[in-house]
Amino acid sequence: MNNYNLYEQVIAKRNMCVPAVLQMVLKRFGIVMDQTSISEQLGIVPDNDSNNPKIWGTHIYDNTLNDFFQNNSICLRENYIPINHFMDSVFLLDKLNELLPKETAIICGYNYSWLFGDKEDVFQHVSIIIDVNEDKNEVVLLDPGPKDYGVKSVSADKLYDAIREAHDGLWCIYPR
Repeated sequence: MNNYNLYEQVIAKRNMCVPAVLQMVLKRFGIVMDQTSISEQLGIVPDNDSNNPKIWGTHIYDNTLNDFFQNNSICLRENYIPINHFMDSVFLLDKLNELLPKETAIICGYNYSWLFGDKEDVFQHVSIIIDVNEDKNEVVLLDPGPKDYGVKSVSADKLYDAIREAHDGLWCIYPR
């Protein structure tokens, strides 16, 4: 199912990919909140506070998003599915095909360099999954950037590996 028209592109401010993605998801469900106010509530580690790029940005832990929704009286719920729940990219694609037609926003956390680069960096990133092309074994992402933001088709196998490398998964957000 194609979810291209459900989201309005937001370009992330530096180290604010999580707040930017949440801003897009909230807007999809009719809630207006900007990435700056989201990051103020969730917290952010700027890149000048540490030499370790793995800790830059906003980090989501158990119930972080559900607490955020509850604290802001937002009638959404998040269910996290870790990547180790899937044996390989085929099972990941099956789950995406199950979730995309429903009223579910799917955010994936992944290692940016493993997906787009040389596999040597540890930069963590998030994007919204908006479509699946099983014929080409591809997943379509809406990437908040800030660098190279926009819609991107990526190999399902590479995305699976990049999510696994980040020890992350899928954040499925749906109305309560």
